Amino acid sequence: MQQAGILGEGRTGSGSLWRVLLSPHGRMARREFQRWSLGYAAAAVGLVCLAVVFARLEWRPAAFASAGLLPLLLIPATIQMIRRLHDLDRTGWWIVLSDALWIAEYPASRLAGEAGAAGAAILSLVGLGLSLWLMVLMFGRRGTPGPNRFGPAPDGV
Repeated sequence: MQQAGILGEGRTGSGSLWRVLLSPHGRMARREFQRWSLGYAAAAVGLVCLAVVFARLEWRPAAFASAGLLPLLLIPATIQMIRRLHDLDRTGWWIVLSDALWIAEYPASRLAGEAGAAGAAILSLVGLGLSLWLMVLMFGRRGTPGPNRFGPAPDGV
């Protein structure tokens, strides 16, 4: 098996690290998605803990830097969710819809006062339901056997 550098085009598992982290094309197997998700969760918890420790020590720049790295985890995590949905023969736009519902909840609650609170609650519940459905789907279901419209089955399936 050909091996290239970390960001090269050689095969390392299901592809190069570059492809795994930054390419929304192709598919990601359930087991690989679970491993990466566990890694992201551990990194996020570690960054939050660092930010809290730095804040308690009043090292504000270090606390802000630690907390500021959290959004950087969202980019590759979102890309991997898209690839996981592709493995289930679903479009990655489901992630955008889920995020849009969560984002729309905040202005809806602020713009319309009491009347907006009910609308925001409904948006929040719909967003929660969609997010839970996506989590069960991505973590629980096996991918489409064989090739689908997003490409061949991932390695190791």
